Amino acid sequence: MGLLSVAAFMVVGAGPLRRGRRDHEPQGMTARGDRPSRRDRFPDMSWARAWFYRCCQRLCRVFFVLVYRWRVLHRDRVPRSGPLLLVSNHQSHFDPPAIGSPLGRSTTFLARDTLFRVGPFRWLIKALGAVPIKRDESDTAAMKRTIELLRRGHAVLAFPEGTRTPD
Repeated sequence: MGLLSVAAFMVVGAGPLRRGRRDHEPQGMTARGDRPSRRDRFPDMSWARAWFYRCCQRLCRVFFVLVYRWRVLHRDRVPRSGPLLLVSNHQSHFDPPAIGSPLGRSTTFLARDTLFRVGPFRWLIKALGAVPIKRDESDTAAMKRTIELLRRGHAVLAFPEGTRTPD
């Protein structure tokens, strides 16, 4: 499968707004030529779907900055391309967009299968690359799909607790 990265970074709210400072830019990656291609950052996506995904990422960023004074720490620890497994606690409905939007690449989310029952929301999360997973049983098909996505260079976000928790 090659090298699998597991990244550690933090997304925090209620921090001071910093203008003119780019904490999220890694050292040596500021030149446009150093950035991975769109195909590496958005594997298996058409240009239209990648454009829609980037628009959603930017809207989420603007929302979180304006409403929660949101900032991202240690974004340089996240690889910009290649297989990546993101694992997080699940405390809020905002967790998937809050974790996926600061990355400069697409993120595939593991989402419980009941979220795919509501029509408009099902369309949105499928368009953003969510993978349904059954909560109450062993879902080997979803795990095989996740492994295949990682082999193809995707970033996958999982919440191992399976539901939101207060901690």
